[in-house]
Amino acid sequence: AELLLKEIEGEDPNHYNHDFNWYFNADNIPNQNAVFATKDFLDIYRKDTFEPLFFFNLLFKQIDELKDNLDTPFDYIKSLNTLPYNDEQKHLLFGMILYWHGGNPVQNFNPKYSTILKLVEKEFLQQYSNTYTHEKRFCNYEGNQTEKLETEKINDIKNLSIQYNFPESKYFKRVVVDFESLPQYVVQKGIIWRFESIRFQDKDYDLWKSEWLDFLRTIPQQYILKTIVKGIEYAQKAYEFHKQHECSDMQKCAFNESWERRIAIAENTLSNINDALEKKKEPNKTDMSDIEFIQGKRSEKFWTNIDAISNKAEFYFEVTKDEETRRYSPNEFLNLVLECYYLAADKAENLNDKISCCVNAISIVFHPIPLYYL
Repeated sequence: AELLLKEIEGEDPNHYNHDFNWYFNADNIPNQNAVFATKDFLDIYRKDTFEPLFFFNLLFKQIDELKDNLDTPFDYIKSLNTLPYNDEQKHLLFGMILYWHGGNPVQNFNPKYSTILKLVEKEFLQQYSNTYTHEKRFCNYEGNQTEKLETEKINDIKNLSIQYNFPESKYFKRVVVDFESLPQYVVQKGIIWRFESIRFQDKDYDLWKSEWLDFLRTIPQQYILKTIVKGIEYAQKAYEFHKQHECSDMQKCAFNESWERRIAIAENTLSNINDALEKKKEPNKTDMSDIEFIQGKRSEKFWTNIDAISNKAEFYFEVTKDEETRRYSPNEFLNLVLECYYLAADKAENLNDKISCCVNAISIVFHPIPLYYL
């Protein structure tokens, strides 16, 4: 009865009635690159198959129908096949449904989406099975996908593929990042493994950050900053690819949150390192006359064990053979340790932990990239 009423009222239940202003609005469809690519494809190859606006309304109605039929995938395929369109029109529709969910072959990590999209893909590939149609070329994200893909970008991808090889990565060959002189093991373990599509729970982010920073502490110091910068770039581009070609629900996608939070962690890490490096340009910035000023801003409890900390720092200075350390007088050295302690010791709950913070700080103070400040 509901379908009959819609037909009487002139509303076709198979498609929407939006105008192009609705589709070419990033508030409604954030992936405007895909909107333009779809429109261009229709204008170039299928202008006689469907009127473009009609097809957009049909396509997005069927995309929403797909979301509503995740638990009934065979019913969805049946409904697509019973639509009143010819083989060429259905082939275009099946192909564009795949395109707007990441393309062909299907690689969706949501099991329900994966199931229903693979059924769509099976039907799509069986249509014109002996012909490599324009739709099959366009919807294959491992191919050229669009006539407008810049030749320069293709060459960049090929050059990077020759320099590095990461078969475990989903995005390495789909985004362009110049890793410059970074060794393969650094790119792989410090970037690729850290910034792929990963589902996280809230408790996982601290562990991810800890393991990432632990790795950064093991590589030559000249690679640390570049690894962080390139990691952020790779993560941003992989995330953008996911949004444009894979994501079917921008608000609920767990991968979106994971990328955004890991990128934020990396950006904060980079900011903290840059701030620390600025401070280290003036190693004597905090002298003994500054201590009272700093002390006034800290709790009394914070300074309860300062004598023990000072004695430990002076003792360490006396026994160290490090030539880097010998550049400073005992007082200058103590001030540096106190400065690092000032940043870190609030996290320690007892004297032994505070002393441990101090001793660790001593070695980190003279590291070219003071990761301890993180």
